[in-house]
Amino acid sequence: MKKEQFNHLLFLLILGRTAEGTADDNAREHRTMCRLLQAATGKLSDMTVATNIETHIATLRAANMSTSPKEWQALFDPKNNSNAYEKLSAEGKKEADALGGAAAWEAWRTDKEEAEKKKIGTQANKDFPAIADAEQRFALHNRLLELTAEVVKVRKKWQAAKDFITNDETNNIKKLLREEVYGDGATADELKQTTGFGSGSNWAAHCNTDANRKSIAGDFLCMCSGPGGNSKECSGAFTGAEIACQATITTQWADLKASCALHTDNIITAHEITAALEAWNARLTLEGDASDNKVRLGKSSDKTCTGAAGKTCIDYSTFFKKASPTALDSLPWYRKMRQPAVAIEKRALQQAQESLYAATIEATYAKAIAAYQAAVLGKLVPTQSKAQAQAEQKGTGNSQKQQAICTAHKNNKKACTDANCTWKGGESGKGECEIDKNQFQSS
Repeated sequence: MKKEQFNHLLFLLILGRTAEGTADDNAREHRTMCRLLQAATGKLSDMTVATNIETHIATLRAANMSTSPKEWQALFDPKNNSNAYEKLSAEGKKEADALGGAAAWEAWRTDKEEAEKKKIGTQANKDFPAIADAEQRFALHNRLLELTAEVVKVRKKWQAAKDFITNDETNNIKKLLREEVYGDGATADELKQTTGFGSGSNWAAHCNTDANRKSIAGDFLCMCSGPGGNSKECSGAFTGAEIACQATITTQWADLKASCALHTDNIITAHEITAALEAWNARLTLEGDASDNKVRLGKSSDKTCTGAAGKTCIDYSTFFKKASPTALDSLPWYRKMRQPAVAIEKRALQQAQESLYAATIEATYAKAIAAYQAAVLGKLVPTQSKAQAQAEQKGTGNSQKQQAICTAHKNNKKACTDANCTWKGGESGKGECEIDKNQFQSS
């Protein structure tokens, strides 16, 4: 055979092999898709949150309850089921609603229960013992009212930050990661016809339209399997086959995923997700087709993607057309992959916020401890004369709370007057007990 004939024959053999496709033709594209999978595989970084915040808040609220007027405390009996909001009489509910409604009523019952359980306001509790001086106790109560209001307000922000960090249903990150790989609505780490791409009995039915670009796993299998998949064009480590049914898909996907050698202990980061998307974009092949662009991932001998040997690729031309291209964010798995990247960054910011809010609550709790101890020692406020103290206690406080105290002493003249309320009944002991508006000023 002459040299020229040999070279020509060799050229034809090479050309034919290229057209048919050879093992590892799509090796780089295979790694690109594996990188997308790896970016969504692993676990989120461990984040610690304060563990004693709820205890501090409950204790502070209980201390506030224990320093309240005895008439106010008497309104709440956590041991008595009939004292629960839902069990109150119509008149009782009306009074409770005036004080803030069911949630507020039950919260106060919980405060009373917490105070009794921890023996707050008794000598049995070293941190919150009994306060003998009524003047100091009254001043402490007003201070605790302020501090309790502060921590309750901050707690809402702290709880929101904590939930975003620790609650998968709140931050939605794991759901988004699963759906980017397996398609919108996927409930498990499984590639299904219904969510991952198309349905049918061959490559074309599963892969051959823009509507089937639903998931990373679906696109990956479409690039590596099909009627020409047995040539191992995607990877020498994976033998593809026609995508015939769900059983074939399940088997093929398990093998293809294994060829990526994913690290399950990987820490998923926003940077890794973004880098994987950039690598995918950079790996796309763009060629001119008449007057427009043809864009694909994978090899093709004629710019088409059919799953046949030499045409094992995924067509993304719709998203890169010169005129009116479809937004890349409308590619379902691409959009899904960007969302957890944003959420992961937000989670890191929320950890900083959680630490800040927790520190604020800790500081407020420390102020409450200091105020309580000062009251125990008789040093929270300067000592006043008895008349001054009584006048101050009558003229300061919460008008709603005082109204509730007075209302509770209906038909009890002595209890009504002892509570600094105005008796509106006769000597028979029957009558209304109302707030003394001349002496009591709403704060």
